[in-house]
Amino acid sequence: QKDAIPQKGDLILYCARGGQRSQAVAGLLQRLGWERVWVVQGGYKAIRRYVRTMLADEAFVSKHMPEHLYMLSGMTGVGKTRILNRVEALRPDSTIDLEGMAGHRSSLLGHVGLKPSTQKTFETNLLSRVLQGFPSGYLVVESESRKVGDSIIPDAVWKKIEKATKIELIAPLEVRVTRLCEEYLRDGVHRQELERALPHLERVARGRDKGVFVRMLREGEERELAALLIEQWYDIRYREKGSGSIVQIDTSDEVACARDVVKAIEKHFGATEETEN
Repeated sequence: QKDAIPQKGDLILYCARGGQRSQAVAGLLQRLGWERVWVVQGGYKAIRRYVRTMLADEAFVSKHMPEHLYMLSGMTGVGKTRILNRVEALRPDSTIDLEGMAGHRSSLLGHVGLKPSTQKTFETNLLSRVLQGFPSGYLVVESESRKVGDSIIPDAVWKKIEKATKIELIAPLEVRVTRLCEEYLRDGVHRQELERALPHLERVARGRDKGVFVRMLREGEERELAALLIEQWYDIRYREKGSGSIVQIDTSDEVACARDVVKAIEKHFGATEETEN
């Protein structure tokens, strides 16, 4: 059927170019009684070409991403991803978790406990999310550089994000320390991966690895290590210049913070809509 489209539960097959292999398997399954079988014409290469073309098309991106974007900014450990996830819970389909898609926290230790995505997977997931829509009329993202781990945000999408209205998240040092410990030391696997990554971080941060960071971790000085990294590395390296945020919100109480973020966004969004109309 020319105008038919796959439905939930249908089987969709593809190979590299959508040629004889997928067609043969589809034919076999249909003979075995599986009626709803589809073959992607052009195969995976056609899918990949479509994904890249759409994400590079500024007109397409502008059409499918909201005009109003909001960015959660703030220093390492304030809990930007946590608040982003809570905003998503309060306003479903209003956010894009770029770090979640990339499988990376976008820092030198950002891979610890995670599985970084390939660029292909990242772009496919990003396009899929964009096509789902944003019923709230706005989009919330976390402050990122264009390169998130091994993944690079496509130029057309990045241009939209760069224009986002900022909301600055803050938290006391002790809260940030606790969150970093919870994030990076949640189990034995995380601890092992962190220990393997610390020598490289010490070389970058201090010019050479003297084993100080690893020693602190092994001797149970996790909180002291976290505070040291925040004050002597992260805050210096990633401090944002001139945030220009519309509001500053403390994240110590994550539930209250998420509510305040939504309130601030919808107040600003409503005022902007009235001005434009």
